[in-house]
Amino acid sequence: MDAPSSQVVERHPVVVSLRNRRRGDPVAREQERQRLLAQWAADGIPIQNLVPAGFTVDGIYRSGFPTIEHLNIYEVLGINTVISLTSTDYPRALEFWMARTPVRMLHYPMHNDRWGVDALYDTVDFILERMMPTHLHPLVFHCEDGDSQAACIVGCFRKLQGWDDEDIIQEYCGYAGTHFGSQDEVEFILNYEPSLATSQQARWAGVANWEPREDWLTSRVPASGRSQ
Repeated sequence: MDAPSSQVVERHPVVVSLRNRRRGDPVAREQERQRLLAQWAADGIPIQNLVPAGFTVDGIYRSGFPTIEHLNIYEVLGINTVISLTSTDYPRALEFWMARTPVRMLHYPMHNDRWGVDALYDTVDFILERMMPTHLHPLVFHCEDGDSQAACIVGCFRKLQGWDDEDIIQEYCGYAGTHFGSQDEVEFILNYEPSLATSQQARWAGVANWEPREDWLTSRVPASGRSQ
């Protein structure tokens, strides 16, 4: 199939909507939020099918592979950075949109057949170090389905926050989808020890105090919180 032309993409209703919206205006964003919720309710579309699943902390989201239909959500959330954990190419229409916005695109593929390879821990450190700077937030990171690689990144991030292993694995199991209970992934998370540089950056950023909060679009909270 031929790639869509720039003229076709420019006329896509999602792109038109985004172009006409004032970025960063909280009043405009709330109005758009209400419009989208009403539209989806009228169309009978489950909102969970449209929203990045699995709030991590305020300002960091995880999701499955995005499509151009997700751009409304990205814009309403004010996403500044997208981190891809997969080597799969984006659709041309999505690439075209991202090339015309200030959104940063970062690609750090993680192959889920390499959980036993020590070098993968270096990749996790690298990714987490790029998730922590708050000037990159709001940020969304994704794999193919939002469960395997993304779930492991969340688990390793929770270690930086000082969560107990039991709470980390409970949250992982709540979001791992078809990969629920993958022993390789569970062991990978439990064995993860951040590098000195990653640990120092986490302390400087104060990530231990970054609390999960309610997803303001779905009223969903993570399956588990930090132990008291």
